[in-house]
Amino acid sequence: MKHIEIRVMGEDELALDGQAHPAGPLSIKEYEDGECMGGSYITEEKLLEKVKEAFLEDGKLSIDWIEERTYDNYGDIYKK
Repeated sequence: MKHIEIRVMGEDELALDGQAHPAGPLSIKEYEDGECMGGSYITEEKLLEKVKEAFLEDGKLSIDWIEERTYDNYGDIYKK
């Protein structure tokens, strides 16, 4: 099953290389069957395009369900 993780980057947070600032304020990672297949830093303007791209199969969107989670700056899920 495919899923994506979208995270708002902290203002002072660096990219994976630990040296540069990310290209956008959002981090998106794509997973398939629990394995990370890739990711990128994006702007809000590119978010919908990237989400569609992640779930596009044979010209159709393949979204079974959407789950919303909120994380703190340390990657921990907020308890609601």
